Amino acid sequence: MIWRNKRKKVFVIGIPHLNWKLLNLMIKSGKFQAFERLIKDGSSGKIVPQEDVCSSPVEFTSMITGVKKEKHSIGYSEHSDKEYIENGKLYTRLDIKAKTIWEIALENRRKIGLYHWLLTWPPKKVKGFMVTGRLSQDNNKTYPKKLKKVLEYSDPDSPDFFDHRAALMLIKKYDVDLFLGMEERAHGPIHILWEDIESDKIEEKKSFFNYFKYMDLF
Repeated sequence: MIWRNKRKKVFVIGIPHLNWKLLNLMIKSGKFQAFERLIKDGSSGKIVPQEDVCSSPVEFTSMITGVKKEKHSIGYSEHSDKEYIENGKLYTRLDIKAKTIWEIALENRRKIGLYHWLLTWPPKKVKGFMVTGRLSQDNNKTYPKKLKKVLEYSDPDSPDFFDHRAALMLIKKYDVDLFLGMEERAHGPIHILWEDIESDKIEEKKSFFNYFKYMDLF
């Protein structure tokens, strides 16, 4: 990876299980102009599935390392059940054996922001900020530590999920070069929509598209 002299910012938003069929239906409704613009003016494509059963920790680790599970090690061992290692112990960022994109950014003296991305616990001192993902194993979830109070205040009922207001505040405050955030709040609606994605019944469920509007606004 080569960082050019002119400063550019990179934002990565992960939405588990939001496939192309569903996204295209949302765009056709005319209510998701930002998603439509990203596809039109940017790059898009399909990621080759690694296995028959979806596993967010495996797939999202492949996204940030650029390698398959055999090299990054998440979900690849004799005792693995895709999201856990033997004896029920959860994976952490310390189990990732390949270099991540945010580690590369830090090595190149860039500021990074991690916000609820999977397998980022435990937090570490970085140039920027870290808010670890839902697989965090204790209450030590942020760097700097003072962010914990800010995040609880912004969304006291769901401090472990993506809050677009808090994300924007942190991006601006720390002026990051690379931001990675994961939105999982719409996980349930996505699975409900999946049930009828291939049938005419999908028309009856389009009200669920409302769960994605704030992400398009973000």
